[in-house]
Amino acid sequence: MTGQILSGVEPYIAARYQILVMTMVFSATGLTVFVFMYLLAKTNLSYLKSKN
Repeated sequence: MTGQILSGVEPYIAARYQILVMTMVFSATGLTVFVFMYLLAKTNLSYLKSKN
């Protein structure tokens, strides 16, 4: 955002891009956590079933 403002872009537009980038980062993090937890649960359930 600072780089865009220093290069002459209006602060409103730079802030919109910053919000977009942060939304993409949060979405990617959430999706990664969801997939990790899903695979972890699937692995643990199959491990517990095979143990009994």
